[in-house]
Amino acid sequence: MTTISAKYSKKLPVSGVQFSNEEIGAEATVEISESLTPGGIQQKCFELFSFLSIAVDAQFAAHNKARVPATTAARPVTPARPVTPAGPAVPQPSRPSYRDQFA
Repeated sequence: MTTISAKYSKKLPVSGVQFSNEEIGAEATVEISESLTPGGIQQKCFELFSFLSIAVDAQFAAHNKARVPATTAARPVTPARPVTPAGPAVPQPSRPSYRDQFA
């Protein structure tokens, strides 16, 4: 018995929500005849992959129809303090303290 296994998944961003995505996937294993030629095996692989991609796309389409509008979805989080780009540390000049002036 010869089998072919295939997985297909798709990840798309959630519109209106920052740093969020949805992923839907499908997996299938089918038995194939051992008398198939290499071209026949390639054709079966193509059919299986096409079937899985159509199924996943249909799930996304159905899920997007039932989705709550972005205005009522969770709001994106804003940072409490401004984010500065990371870079090399800049040395600060040392200043003498007030007491050092009278020592």
